[in-house]
Amino acid sequence: MNVDIRFVSSQIIHLSVNPIVGDSFDCSFLYGATDKNERGIMLTELENTGTTVTKPWIVMWDFNCIANLNERIEQKPCLHEIEPFRRCMASCDIHVMKSTGSFFTWSNKQRGEAKVLSKIDRVLGNPAWECSFPTAEVCFLLEGNFDHTQMLVQFLESPKHAKPFKFLNHWGKHKEFMDTIRATWHTILSRRPNHLDQKLRLIKEACKAKFKNTEAGDLAKAEADLQKA
Repeated sequence: MNVDIRFVSSQIIHLSVNPIVGDSFDCSFLYGATDKNERGIMLTELENTGTTVTKPWIVMWDFNCIANLNERIEQKPCLHEIEPFRRCMASCDIHVMKSTGSFFTWSNKQRGEAKVLSKIDRVLGNPAWECSFPTAEVCFLLEGNFDHTQMLVQFLESPKHAKPFKFLNHWGKHKEFMDTIRATWHTILSRRPNHLDQKLRLIKEACKAKFKNTEAGDLAKAEADLQKA
C-alpha cells in the first residue's frame, strides 16, 4: 500500500491511499478543537480540501461538534451550533456512512444529572466512495474506560443473489419430462396442498435436478436413434 500525505494542519491530516488491490481513495482524519472559532478554521480547511478531491473520499474521527439536535443529551444544543458543520458537509458533498453499534460516541464519564452524552465522532463519505465501496460500514464499539467510542470501518462481503431460473426448451423433449412434471405436481404438501407457488417451486427444483446436465445435442441424437430403431 502506498500512502501520500497531501495536507497537514493542527486539526486535519489528508492522505491519498493507493492499496495493492482495489480502488485508490482519499482519506481525511480530523481532530476538531473545542473552541468554536478554531473549529471553524477546521471546517474551512475541510471545504478547501474537498475542492481538490477527485477520488472516493472518506472523512473520519473526532469532529468535536454535532450535526443534528438529537445528538447530545443533558446539554441541549442550539440550531446555530450545528449549522456550520451541516453547511460544510453539504459543501463537500459528504454523507454519513452506514453504521452499527453505539449511537452516542462521547461521554463525560459522569453519573446522574451531570452525565453528558454526544455524537461527535463519525465517518463520512462522498458519492464516489459510496459507489466504489458500497458494502463499507462503520461499527461504533463500546466506550469501555475511554471517553470516546472506538470506530471500526469494515468492508463486508457483497450479498450473493441467486441466479434466476431458466427453462431450456430441449428439456421438454426428454422422455422423462412429462412423468417428472406429473409426479411433482401431484406431490401432497403437508400444510397447503393446493398452494400454486409451492408446487411451481417444486417443479423448478425437480427440473434442475433431473435435466440440468442434459444437453440439447444429446436429446436430438437419442431421438434420431429412436426413429431409426
